[in-house]
Amino acid sequence: MKKNLQLVKSTFSAFLLAIFVLILSTTNAGTLYFKMAAPKTTLEIGEEVVVTVSAWVNDIAATGINGLDTWQLDLSVSQTGIVEITNTGGTADISLLAPDPDLLLSGWDEESINTPFTGEARSIAVTQDVFGNPTTIGVAVYTDIFTFKIKGLSLGSVTYEICSDNGGGLLGILRDGKEFDNDSYDAYGSVDFDAENSDAVFTVIPEPASLTVFAVAGLISIIRKK
Repeated sequence: MKKNLQLVKSTFSAFLLAIFVLILSTTNAGTLYFKMAAPKTTLEIGEEVVVTVSAWVNDIAATGINGLDTWQLDLSVSQTGIVEITNTGGTADISLLAPDPDLLLSGWDEESINTPFTGEARSIAVTQDVFGNPTTIGVAVYTDIFTFKIKGLSLGSVTYEICSDNGGGLLGILRDGKEFDNDSYDAYGSVDFDAENSDAVFTVIPEPASLTVFAVAGLISIIRKK
């Protein structure tokens, strides 16, 4: 009887230790961050700018050659009709940079681009050309992973967000298979948009010629009143 009690106590202790390790590993799991950068955030109507999106995995698992092997995200905007993603030859001006994309498994939902004139895009994703190849994407520092080009359409301001918005999800997977995903209960870590350090708010203003017309019209109006 005494031996049985000791066995039960040992089993229960091992069970508690396993739970503690699981909780500790989950608590200590890090975050995959995405951010945006642009050379300018104030555009004239018709002006274009290239926006760069980069990723950084803030976790001890992302080290050496164990960087991002796969990632996916959506681009959404706070207001439609202010900017649009440009296109060349009918294809959106989106350039996938890293990791080296598998041409069959990487890309975006072409039908979601601008839907219409929104500046949005869904399911932008990259899976490495050779799965499991060494990769340093997102290790230690932010790494550029893709660019997209937008054009000012009408006056106003719009705020971009990197998120999971009716697309295929917001996620990233390291070379060793560890997954960062807010929608998966068994994911290793989480994903977040680093809005604080991003160029995510774009303002569209009139062209200089338009400002001159407005100024002349105002001057004429003042002269007529006199």
